[in-house]
Amino acid sequence: MTRHLFSFLFMALLFCKVDVLIAQNETVKIIGEVYEESGDRPIEFATVLIADNETKKPIKGTTTLEDGSFVLETQASNFYIEVSFIGYKSKSFGQPVTRGQTIDLGTVRLSEDTQQLEEVVVQGEISRTEFKLDKRVFNVGKDLSTTGASALEVLNNVPSVNVDIEGQISLRGSQGVQILINGKPSVIASEQGNTLGTITADMIEKVEVITNPSAKYDAEGTSGIINIVIKKEEKKGLNGSISVNSGAPNNHSVGVSLNRRTEKFNLFSQLGAGYRELPNDLENRNVDLVNNTAILSYGEEFRNETFYNFILGTDYYINENNVLTLSGNFALEIEDQPSNTSFTSLDANEDIVSEWERTEVTDATNPKFQYELQYKKDFDDHEDHTLLFSGLGNFFGKDQSSEFENNTISGEDNDANQQTRTDFKESVFTFKLDYTKPFSDKWTMETGAQYVLNDVSNDYEVNNLVNGSYVNDPGLTNVFEYDQKVLGLYGTGSYEGAKWGLKMGVRLEQTDLNTLLANTNEANSQKYTNLFPSAHSSYKITDKISLQAGYS
Repeated sequence: MTRHLFSFLFMALLFCKVDVLIAQNETVKIIGEVYEESGDRPIEFATVLIADNETKKPIKGTTTLEDGSFVLETQASNFYIEVSFIGYKSKSFGQPVTRGQTIDLGTVRLSEDTQQLEEVVVQGEISRTEFKLDKRVFNVGKDLSTTGASALEVLNNVPSVNVDIEGQISLRGSQGVQILINGKPSVIASEQGNTLGTITADMIEKVEVITNPSAKYDAEGTSGIINIVIKKEEKKGLNGSISVNSGAPNNHSVGVSLNRRTEKFNLFSQLGAGYRELPNDLENRNVDLVNNTAILSYGEEFRNETFYNFILGTDYYINENNVLTLSGNFALEIEDQPSNTSFTSLDANEDIVSEWERTEVTDATNPKFQYELQYKKDFDDHEDHTLLFSGLGNFFGKDQSSEFENNTISGEDNDANQQTRTDFKESVFTFKLDYTKPFSDKWTMETGAQYVLNDVSNDYEVNNLVNGSYVNDPGLTNVFEYDQKVLGLYGTGSYEGAKWGLKMGVRLEQTDLNTLLANTNEANSQKYTNLFPSAHSSYKITDKISLQAGYS
């Protein structure tokens, strides 16, 4: 009897233990939804985590759906649940009592963590425009910098700036725009070439558009100023990037940027190369309104360019407030410009007088280089309190030769052969001192001086084919020499409040100009002093709408 009772109790305990083990190994489903505590908006991609109560190690996790809901399953028996999302305070739940093996947390509401939000730095990913008192700033975001676009394509995305197929830049429909790199003239951005195509979008931090320059800038007549600000890598160690750009018709470029940063030195370099073809169809009708005759022309011309660009420079950090920069830049353009044009001469009755073809072959080599020494001092009282001195040297050369051949097809004889040669050289030396002093977050003063020496020489020659040999045409051949020295002084004061902004200034320039036509000994000299006032105002209606007015 005792033995049977013991056997019965043993079997009962065994079945109970097996039943408990089975219960412990069953799957538990956890459901719920996550919402903002301050509103009725669900939080998408919030993290729901199951972790071990003893080791605190994660066991399993998931993220909430678009409506804030989540479903999570586990076979763990000793766990807690944590719900979290960046910028919000986390919530934890001890293992609730299960009901039918389903844990329903209901609506979990998370409150904002203001301390954490203050530490979050949001970086702009999309290109956008900011309105400043006397300029517009176009910040280049990843939507452009990651596409491999060139600087010309970036400019074409800037409001009010247009770049045509030949790379000519216009501002509000007007050409003659002054292009600056980091606030200074550069051989990369000169009007005589298109090496801007070697700068890729990922090298550009922002583009500043100044449609009405203040007294701080040169008084030379332009339709505005575009300042391209190049990124300067702040990360220590070796950093670099490479971009490749290709388009049709043949338009290809590659840009490489390398930077080496240490505690005291920052060595930076950029290398670019490119090739492009610019075909153009011609069709013109020139009418003599006096004699009622006309010349019709049509044809095709090409402008094929190969260009290279190299920049090398270094920053020396004397201390945290003083930086010395030495840099050099070399660029080379090789141009090939063939064309073929057909001409038809018509009399007053629209009858054909003669027909001929003109073939032109033009080759040019354009070397350019620049060197700069710059010293910048930052003051401790304000981040914009600075003193900047720079000495800048620029050289541009153009060695061009052209051959023209006219072949008569019918009518009057228009056969002719002509050769032209251009040897152009320009050197510009600029010495500049700028001082900026903010008195508060609203009031700022700027003052400075600039001395520019500009020396130009243009040797132009024309030779015509006469009796089988080329003879110089003295009426079209000459050497033009241009020498200009400009001393400028300026001062500006500005106020920029929450809504209103006002900036006023004045610039004084003294110019000494001398020109000479060497072959005919025709000289001209001028000395004059001019005063250039400027005023700018702005009114901010909203964060996206602003009214601006300026005079200069």
